[in-house]
Amino acid sequence: MSADLPMAEPIVLSEQALAALNAARPWMRFLAIVGLILASFAVIGGLAVMAGALYSPFFQGATARFVRVTIGALYIAFAIFLYVIPCLYLHRYARAIQDLPASGQAGFEHALTLQKSFWKYLGIFTIVVLSLYVLFLFGFILFALLYSAAHTP
Repeated sequence: MSADLPMAEPIVLSEQALAALNAARPWMRFLAIVGLILASFAVIGGLAVMAGALYSPFFQGATARFVRVTIGALYIAFAIFLYVIPCLYLHRYARAIQDLPASGQAGFEHALTLQKSFWKYLGIFTIVVLSLYVLFLFGFILFALLYSAAHTP
């Protein structure tokens, strides 16, 4: 929808709409906090993988250590992009809903902008992940074809 479309009537936030937003707010907070806790576990796990690769006698050779350090770093990056950023958007949105009675129409518009940012981030992240899936799929198919061609008698 375009922002240039005329509105049939001005939008007013009723008490019932405010009550519905306030009822959803604790769940937004809960999901944001759980997401941040899971992100901290993922970061700790990524650091453990990296430390294990660097200090464990089981991983000999620079290549094995490099691969495990890279996996740990990717795990930390996924924690940040998959958990931390969306959880921060969700937390800010919950905070804006909490401030609605005092902030009025401007606060309502700000809350909707924060909600838009949350969904936009998840949409872009989903597009990136789906694109990576397609890229990896073609890469695996190409690898299998090249491998089978090289090892066919």
